[in-house]
Amino acid sequence: MDLFGKIREEHKVLLGLVDDLVGADSALHRRSMDDLTLRILAHMNAEEQSIYRAFEELDAIPRSMALRHEQEHHVAKMLMNELQERVVDDEVWQAKLQVFRFLVQHHVDSEESTLFDTAKDYFTDEEIRRITSEFERTEEELFRSSRIEPILKG
Repeated sequence: MDLFGKIREEHKVLLGLVDDLVGADSALHRRSMDDLTLRILAHMNAEEQSIYRAFEELDAIPRSMALRHEQEHHVAKMLMNELQERVVDDEVWQAKLQVFRFLVQHHVDSEESTLFDTAKDYFTDEEIRRITSEFERTEEELFRSSRIEPILKG
């Protein structure tokens, strides 16, 4: 599977994990939230260290696009921290989770529609293979250090 196909599949899995939390039994929230946090952090960090880093060398428009996506990751991480700190059966927790879901969906839609197309326009096949290797290496290291299964089993 190519890099962009792999990321699209991971996005589906991660959004599914968020959807499972929305309206779910509060007893499952903490364990599920911990699992989601580890998986989504590994995914975001791999994107940041591979794809977004590659965009740093490009001109202003594609570079600013990657910076915006990286800032969306920053906001998502802040919300995840707040979700980890709050009581999971609290109404505010559910509201934050729904905002988090909206943010992740917006980010995924934007990344899949504009960022991926821009990457295909600006990077050679060889550069995309290098970015893919970096993404997979980073994600694998994070999964291994967290002792969790990869999002997609290869």
